Amino acid sequence: KPALSGIDLEINAGETIGIVGESGSGKSTLVKLLMRFDDPSQGRVLIDGRDLRSMRKVYFRRQIGYVPKKSRSTMTRSRRTLPTGTRRRRVSRS
Repeated sequence: KPALSGIDLEINAGETIGIVGESGSGKSTLVKLLMRFDDPSQGRVLIDGRDLRSMRKVYFRRQIGYVPKKSRSTMTRSRRTLPTGTRRRRVSRS
């Protein structure tokens, strides 16, 4: 049985997406194909109508950001230590 079948994914330039799903649903397989760590045994992966195998890996890998899955404890620790982009100000009341 194929790991993935009938996937049709459209991502617009500059768009940020997340790939989520249950364990074993093919998320890692999809990312491996998109990053070309693996090539499909059947079918093809197209980007802008071009077969990914015809493109230089270094070119499109520079265009993709990938955050691997982490354990719950690592994510909790990261939330505590990474800045959120917001600042809290103390206000003195007189």
